[in-house]
Amino acid sequence: MLRKKGHLSKNNEGSLVLINEDGQSFKINQSVATIWKKCDGKTQLDLSREIAEERRLDFNEVNNSMTTIVGQLITAGLVDDVEVQPEIKAMEFADQIEMGTPRPVTHYETDENQQYEEKLQNIIKALRDLQKKINRIEEKIDNLKRFEVKAGDKLVLKKEGGKLLIEKV
Repeated sequence: MLRKKGHLSKNNEGSLVLINEDGQSFKINQSVATIWKKCDGKTQLDLSREIAEERRLDFNEVNNSMTTIVGQLITAGLVDDVEVQPEIKAMEFADQIEMGTPRPVTHYETDENQQYEEKLQNIIKALRDLQKKINRIEEKIDNLKRFEVKAGDKLVLKKEGGKLLIEKV
């Protein structure tokens, strides 16, 4: 969930600026100001959907732009990406049922976390495989360094266990 930080103001020239909690100011346009104002507990996907619907734009294009803008706002210290605890979501859902306005339960946060976990495990596996390959290459380089060939040396190619070997004679 995105939560805005800092405040919106205008500089001496009348341009919009966002000022973070450290006092740094960032000149922005009206679109960024609108996005920042909407960071009131919504997820990035919710914001993208809302803006795409309001402006009748393609969701994917809006979401791609939103990823960049929200990333810059987070980096500038103007937005926090706060994870909602599952028990809070459960309480909110229970309140909605009591009020007679239940909403469908979505588990994308959990599914999304599981997808990230799977991607992370795949990346770790790929890195381990890459490290093994690097180790084999380094081993071959070490073997080549030990295998000096001088002019006049005779070399023989041999095949052992599916490998080609070069030996000095």
